[in-house]
Amino acid sequence: MVRKGMTGATGNLYYGLHEFSDMGFLLHLLRPGDLFVDVGANVGSYTVLASGVCGARSISFEPDPKTMVDLLANIEANNLANHVTAMQMAVGAKAGELNFTVGLDTMNRIVDSGFDSSIKTQTVAVSMLDHELRRMSPIFMKIDVEGFEEKVIEGADQTLANPSLIAILLETVNENVLSILKKHGFSAYSYDPFSRQLREPNKNQYENNQLFVRESKVVAARVSQAPAFRALGVLI
Repeated sequence: MVRKGMTGATGNLYYGLHEFSDMGFLLHLLRPGDLFVDVGANVGSYTVLASGVCGARSISFEPDPKTMVDLLANIEANNLANHVTAMQMAVGAKAGELNFTVGLDTMNRIVDSGFDSSIKTQTVAVSMLDHELRRMSPIFMKIDVEGFEEKVIEGADQTLANPSLIAILLETVNENVLSILKKHGFSAYSYDPFSRQLREPNKNQYENNQLFVRESKVVAARVSQAPAFRALGVLI
């Protein structure tokens, strides 16, 4: 379900996969019955791939009420109600409420108390991944929350310690995030969806997100054994 102005979703029409290597990694990693966690789901591009194409279960977090309507429409259009749990909330380092921007499409984000008062905001509920995912075993998480990634990671210590979790995609990474991920055994990689190879990150090459993998041999075996997919006629 795409309309003009949906930045990420319209990219899927132009490119087949808007974030080609990242989405290619998801397609090759996930299997039916796996649990995928989509933090900052927006209208559901990653959720639809994970559940609609791979057959994984998804838990998708989206705090904006208007965007949630579009996310639910995509879930319904792809007959994924039995595969996806959509949560209208943000996640962070602690539970409560925070200010969230309005009308910025994929750039909507959490803002702190010192934000520009001219920016239109709404109040959204905030939980923690450790609370929402307790007694669950995610395989893969995507976290794209426009700079709030550090707080999400700080509220996910038990989740990161769960050995089931073998890969994470993060948009924004700082030294604290790197330290937390390293503590839990995650290392940075880039992924080539054509060769299906995990590689050392290329600092001179732009990446939409940063990929972190634990148990790289397990991940490498999974992606090498995945079925082939076509995106705009291109086989990966």
